[in-house]
Amino acid sequence: MYLIINTAYKDKAWIALANEEGVASVVSVVPEQNGHMDPLVGIQRALKENSITLESLKGIVVNSGPGSFSSLRSGIVVGNTLSFGLGIPIVGIPMHDERPVAQSAALGIIEVKKAKVWDIVSPEYGSEPNISKPKNR
Repeated sequence: MYLIINTAYKDKAWIALANEEGVASVVSVVPEQNGHMDPLVGIQRALKENSITLESLKGIVVNSGPGSFSSLRSGIVVGNTLSFGLGIPIVGIPMHDERPVAQSAALGIIEVKKAKVWDIVSPEYGSEPNISKPKNR
């Protein structure tokens, strides 16, 4: 099974589990009250609902962007950390809103099979980060 992480947008995210036959599960993740998007909550829920352990994952696919600076970064950091800790490959691919989850998963699985363990994904933000409120002058 492969873990697919899409946290590119600050108001919505999804975590999917998929294999070569298709998507087994998609879990929506919404921001907490403080606005923080925690992909670990969705990953834990998806694994539990499908009786799958982290150790049984074959690879990880993350949305590499473009997207929101903090949201995109949180998903990529979690993906890179799990990849390193589990010793499984990771790839980043752009996941556009108009692309169905199944299509993103299928493309990601093809790419992650070519990836090497210990590769990392870097975000592609698409614009300069806007991570603080503008100063009033």
